[in-house]
Amino acid sequence: MAGKTKKGDLKENRGGKRTGSGRKSLLANMGCTPGDMIKTAQVIAKNEGKTIDEVLLDIAYHGDTTQQQLAAIKIFKEYTIAKVSEKKIEVTEKQAPKIYLPVQKPDPAKVIPIGGKHGKKTA
Repeated sequence: MAGKTKKGDLKENRGGKRTGSGRKSLLANMGCTPGDMIKTAQVIAKNEGKTIDEVLLDIAYHGDTTQQQLAAIKIFKEYTIAKVSEKKIEVTEKQAPKIYLPVQKPDPAKVIPIGGKHGKKTA
């Protein structure tokens, strides 16, 4: 069957094996993938002489209105400080382990007497 492909050959269920085939993502069609956004920000930062962080902090410190300052502070805090999530868990009952180790058998060299299995002495 020359026309059929194996299931393992296809990377995803839409489109084919060729590079670039298949449906494009919505972000790629609009041109706002994270890589594109970073490149654009770098070009504008080079032209303006300020990075996005500098512009955002400039608005936070020297914004026209308090609302602009608060919005800039909120954005800065939201994306730069990690959120702490803690839970207090109390153990109410002790549970046995789910998996047990196998039973260890005694060493056969120590169990069998030196004279042999039946205790007969050899000459």
